[in-house]
Amino acid sequence: MLQKNPYDYLSVPETASLLETPATNVYALVRRGVLNNSNITKDPILISESQVLWYLNQRLPSKFRVAYKDKVA
Repeated sequence: MLQKNPYDYLSVPETASLLETPATNVYALVRRGVLNNSNITKDPILISESQVLWYLNQRLPSKFRVAYKDKVA
């Protein structure tokens, strides 16, 4: 089994910064099950980058997609 890259996971403040929203909104998304805690021990809450990208793509109109800054020409 391959070791997971620790940089693929974001803390709640990092996720809030990425989503440009208060951390309380990220906690609410985790409580509602929209974003899942990827940490097995449940503390601290860690959210995978792929979940954040999925969430953002779900919130955008169908003709838009989220892209990493370094992959945009």
